[in-house]
Amino acid sequence: MILSLTAVALLAVPRPPPLWKLPKGTATPPPETFAWLARFPRGRARALAASSLMLETPYQEGPLGEGTGPDPDPRIRFDAVDCQTFVEEALALGEAAAPDALLPILDDIRYGGAPTYEQRDHFMMSQWVPRNEAKGYLRDATVSIAGPVAQTERKRITAKSWAARRSAAAIQLPADRVPLGEWALPVVPLGQLLDVAAKIPDGALLLVVRADRWTYPERVTHLGFLVHHQGVPFLRHASTVFHRVVDEPLDHFVARNARYDWWPVVGMSVLSIRDAGARVARLVPSPTAAK
Repeated sequence: MILSLTAVALLAVPRPPPLWKLPKGTATPPPETFAWLARFPRGRARALAASSLMLETPYQEGPLGEGTGPDPDPRIRFDAVDCQTFVEEALALGEAAAPDALLPILDDIRYGGAPTYEQRDHFMMSQWVPRNEAKGYLRDATVSIAGPVAQTERKRITAKSWAARRSAAAIQLPADRVPLGEWALPVVPLGQLLDVAAKIPDGALLLVVRADRWTYPERVTHLGFLVHHQGVPFLRHASTVFHRVVDEPLDHFVARNARYDWWPVVGMSVLSIRDAGARVARLVPSPTAAK
């Protein structure tokens, strides 16, 4: 097969260094990183490629904030991640074609409006997942993969349960920003996840869903990318066990989570990553940044 000059040029782009090895204080990867990522189709494939550049990144709880206010941590950084910010930054890199596009896309993934503490999607089940599905970044894939094995898990937040909240108690929100209501997520029961793992495509997101507790406003406590190595499924995630971003054999992860009696894991939800090019074009009108 004869390759086009464009294809040859793309193949010649060298793999960039890991993002966490960029000079300290670097907020945005250099253009060379985006040139390498452009070899992959935007969306799932590019986000997974970006996540590979973040392997071994040190774990830090809550490394991103608004740069001011209640959480003065920077809005973007690559020297440290937690499980959520690791995924968010990889998703943003999966959509951004140039450095100037990255922060607007990341803000769009992390916030329900302006990048303020009050507008941040603090909760996965009631805010982050449904909003990013509505924006076109994500789509549920649990039922299509697991079929009749899938079950629906729900979370209801009331004014009473919010006032009595135990986890995430440090999150203080004005009354009009408290997520009151009921939300649902399709879930593959933990004991059957490995049975369907071969059907889950590389780059899909796996969300850990725990048993409902009425004083806990969240049931999703962890997330990462599914990746297969020689047919064996792994979870690529920012791990509190390994203190860094790792590819952990999925069966090891499942076995460990099955032992958490103090707050049982009921299963995992599967989300596919979409090409959100149409939305990105509206966020980043520059032809270079949004292509």
